[in-house]
Amino acid sequence: MLIDEDWDKSKEINTKNAKTTSNKPIEQLENITIYPNPTTGIFSLKLDSSPSKIEITDITGKIIYSDNNIVDEIVKIDISTEREGIYILRIETEEGIITNKLIK
Repeated sequence: MLIDEDWDKSKEINTKNAKTTSNKPIEQLENITIYPNPTTGIFSLKLDSSPSKIEITDITGKIIYSDNNIVDEIVKIDISTEREGIYILRIETEEGIITNKLIK
């Protein structure tokens, strides 16, 4: 896990259209930004809350990335060894689960 010190706000994608699973209002779970999406393989997540787990799966459901030791506010993830396609980003927090499409 790396810190991205050169965060470029002009290329952020907010998760307002993300699917969520929670008893809390969606607005309280939207504090995650994905940059860039589509990605060439390395992308960053800007987190306003503390997730307990980040997981990425391919369209068949195979887990290609999993981390349950997130300590930084900005997380850099490298999936450059994976094939081009659509992936599902799943972020678990105490408030609920956020899923979003990730394109490579």
